Amino acid sequence: MISDLPVDVTWVDSRPQLLPADLPENIHALAVSEPVSVVAAAPMNACHLVMTHDHAVDYSLCRAILERGEFAWLGLIGSNSKAAKFRSGWRVTGFRLR
Repeated sequence: MISDLPVDVTWVDSRPQLLPADLPENIHALAVSEPVSVVAAAPMNACHLVMTHDHAVDYSLCRAILERGEFAWLGLIGSNSKAAKFRSGWRVTGFRLR
């Protein structure tokens, strides 16, 4: 469905075996061992949707995106308890949400 929208998507995953070979032209697969390593390369107005297989990876990605501060939108798949845990973890480490 997303292939019909006027957007370019970069699908980042640390598990290359799960990335389909045949994707629509506007969806680009990127296999990297550390997904957080590509946050700095995202366009300044990028929208980020974080939904990985690992809460620790989700946490690291969200923190890197928030610390960068140059993005249009950040979404995270998860429960209210996951959101509370992330916020608590950020407070403990001194990170402040704007």
